[in-house]
Amino acid sequence: MKKFHIAFISYPFPAFVNPTIPLVSTLIRRGYRVSYTTADAFVTRIASLGAEVITFPPIKLDKKFHEATEDASAIQEFFSPTVELVSKMLEFYERHRPDLILHSNGAIWGHIVAARLGVPSIQFHSFFALDRDNLFRQIPDVTFRQHISDLSTHLDHLLEEHGVASNDFLFNNGKFTIYFVPKVLQPAGELFGSNCIFAGRCPGEQSYHENWQRQDTGGRPVVLVATSTMYVRGIEYFKMCVDALRELSLHVILSIGDGGDPAWYDTLPPHFEVVQHIPHVQILPYVDLFVFLSGTISTAEALYHGVPMLVTSHGVKELEWQGDNIDSLGIGIHLKKADTSAAAIRHFANKLLCDSALHNRVRQFQKIVRRDPGAEEVANRIEEHMAEIGIG
Repeated sequence: MKKFHIAFISYPFPAFVNPTIPLVSTLIRRGYRVSYTTADAFVTRIASLGAEVITFPPIKLDKKFHEATEDASAIQEFFSPTVELVSKMLEFYERHRPDLILHSNGAIWGHIVAARLGVPSIQFHSFFALDRDNLFRQIPDVTFRQHISDLSTHLDHLLEEHGVASNDFLFNNGKFTIYFVPKVLQPAGELFGSNCIFAGRCPGEQSYHENWQRQDTGGRPVVLVATSTMYVRGIEYFKMCVDALRELSLHVILSIGDGGDPAWYDTLPPHFEVVQHIPHVQILPYVDLFVFLSGTISTAEALYHGVPMLVTSHGVKELEWQGDNIDSLGIGIHLKKADTSAAAIRHFANKLLCDSALHNRVRQFQKIVRRDPGAEEVANRIEEHMAEIGIG
């Protein structure tokens, strides 16, 4: 029997890579050859699963992107492939031709490579499904809705520049697509049919590593504070959170991100703990409240572990949309930029920790998410799709 080759091409950010980890492991266990194209930071983790890892040149984004400006060109830069990037991938995959390519919605170059090679592809998303004809229902904010439409036009032009026909890359187009978000979170979820699989269990089912040990918290509730790998908040954000939480009877874990400087945190009170390079899925089982920036994958991870959320959006339209969604579902509180302060974080952290009704809702969502499709179900659907298109 032929050992089919499935290639993953992902954007090199945790939100895009982490949810694929259980799926890669499952496909390898089923006997597939799996190659994975990503950045150096993920090599060890993916290679440990048994996948063949191909690294590509680092993607350097302008500072204004990480600082989450409202400059549309910063977002467009995020998606824009370089000639060097596409050429390197083509060079490898022309010699090691895959039978199927799975590429993330951020990695438009994966779609280009698949089209150039004539290889079938499946897109996976770490973001909500979008329906072009009903975008006004999904995204009430006019500015952000226009942002999405402009980005879609930009992506279609990029594809055409690389000799690939545009296909509404950003929107659901009726093809089989994997969404690593819980269906229960999906805005206007009824719009999306059987071609979409909402694999909401995958983000929370990442493999664990023995590189973080739970401290004795003395019975204090545990609060995890994090920024974002995409929309980075720096030292001022963490200073605000420290000011907000230092006088409360809590154990606070600050996840300071890859670019954080641990030296600044040396003078924190003993009930504060600083972690870096630690996946949040290792910590969330012990957490009572998650303070973060409302990303879809972080939200899915929190719900899998039944953790209420206090989200701040800092004026970023995408984060505001996701924060409003969390707030409207009653599983957390969203603080918009004008309302975000140390005093507000302190007040709402206390409120959330004591809100039994909200805790019950979060537990109900947890039950739903844990019944969502996970890696085994997604692998089944991939195999069914392969059979439908004549692979296998």
